[in-house]
Amino acid sequence: MVYVRSRKFCCCLPVRFGVFVIAILGIIGGGLVSVAGWLQIKQLSQHPLDRRDEVALWTQTVMYTLLAILSFFGLIGVFNKARPLISLYSTMLFSHLGFSIATGAFFLYALFHQTGDNDIQSCINGSTDDLKKQTCQKGFEVIRGVIVGAFVVIWLIELYGCIIVANYVEQLDNEETAKSVVEPAVPVTTYNNFAPNYAFARPDHSYGRQGNSSNV
Repeated sequence: MVYVRSRKFCCCLPVRFGVFVIAILGIIGGGLVSVAGWLQIKQLSQHPLDRRDEVALWTQTVMYTLLAILSFFGLIGVFNKARPLISLYSTMLFSHLGFSIATGAFFLYALFHQTGDNDIQSCINGSTDDLKKQTCQKGFEVIRGVIVGAFVVIWLIELYGCIIVANYVEQLDNEETAKSVVEPAVPVTTYNNFAPNYAFARPDHSYGRQGNSSNV
């Protein structure tokens, strides 16, 4: 069997360990978000939301629930080196990243337009004091900057995690391919059909072998 070198991330850590850490974070993070989402969904009858916010809540809750579940299967796949589970986990991570970017971009758009403007007006609350207006405006600008930075950091971390898991899938593919490689057989000579103890049946004594006195 051909040896397959383990791929690395962060210069020296094996990708298998990286998938293990990402799966643990997915279980914890996805589990916490999904639990909070389901609790909020349970209270919709007492505390209803706008139709758009309710759809966003359901979508986020379902996505993070799936992330937690598939992260658990990804963790099992790491322990068993089960390529189908790791491949499914990789696909889910890329899908979740794409969905996260799409919903996050929509949220940021709303934050810098109608929703954000409504929050600022709510902070001012009809006041004519210029200082209060500037305070509300500057405060929301800082909050917007922090939120944008948090989204970018989360997306970059998740993208790096997707790359690590995809690399581990490729490593498992290479290992499966290496298992099917057959080692070269012992060289066959003209005299193999003779008795095993016959001198010229040995490959190093066969006709045409370099170093043999019969070499032409």
